[in-house]
Amino acid sequence: MRSKARVGRYFLGFVVVLLLISTLGWVSASAGLAKCISATESELGASGLTSRNFDGDLITYKDIEVTGEVIYPFIVITRYRVPQGLHADFHNKKYFVLFGYIKEYDYISYSLS
Repeated sequence: MRSKARVGRYFLGFVVVLLLISTLGWVSASAGLAKCISATESELGASGLTSRNFDGDLITYKDIEVTGEVIYPFIVITRYRVPQGLHADFHNKKYFVLFGYIKEYDYISYSLS
């Protein structure tokens, strides 16, 4: 009987710790969301990206909207779209966020043409 009660307590402790870590991950990622968007925007500015939209108007990095969202605990994804005339290039960057520490760990780019 004692061993079942002990296993139950260990399991409950494990679940509480797991929930605590998950909650801290969501809070950390939510707090770092603006920093991730800012980092993506600064990388766009450093690249000097220019493009043309469907009307032929010049698009600079300042005109490109960068959005972001928390997708998992400690994980933020930023997205932006670069118009290429009738087509567009889509860019996704994933960041690992841990209370002020931000590290880009994945980059996906694809074109719709």
